[in-house]
Amino acid sequence: MYAMTTIKKNTGFTLIEVMVALTTMAIAFLAVCALHMSSFRTDIRNRDESRALYLANQKIEEIRAQDFSEITVGNADDNINYPFVLTWAITAPQAWRRDITVAVCWPEKIMLVGGRNSPTEGEWQCTQDGCTGTGCQDVRIATIIANLK
Repeated sequence: MYAMTTIKKNTGFTLIEVMVALTTMAIAFLAVCALHMSSFRTDIRNRDESRALYLANQKIEEIRAQDFSEITVGNADDNINYPFVLTWAITAPQAWRRDITVAVCWPEKIMLVGGRNSPTEGEWQCTQDGCTGTGCQDVRIATIIANLK
């Protein structure tokens, strides 16, 4: 007698199944890439903002370290810490009090809308009210120093 042999059905993936899987993986990969780029931009902004806050606090501490009689009323700016521009103003609403406001401005380092990089000199300006123009960021802090002697 002849032994009955059964023909096994070939198992595997069809071309359609492989294409669907590759498309799904490509979409997931693009989402991860977009997330990475967003994280990179946020990291640059946070780093610049931290540096700006450090510079503003350093300027306030420098002014605070002076004797109260040496703190003169007026405005000034400082371009030593390129690309950061510091401006500060000291006012005296009362004879015993000094109000200090420090603004730190800097140009954006990431790609701007339209494919342009950072703004050129003259497109933005740092004033005591913050950054004016396009493509720049600013940080402002203020404090009061009192002479209660």
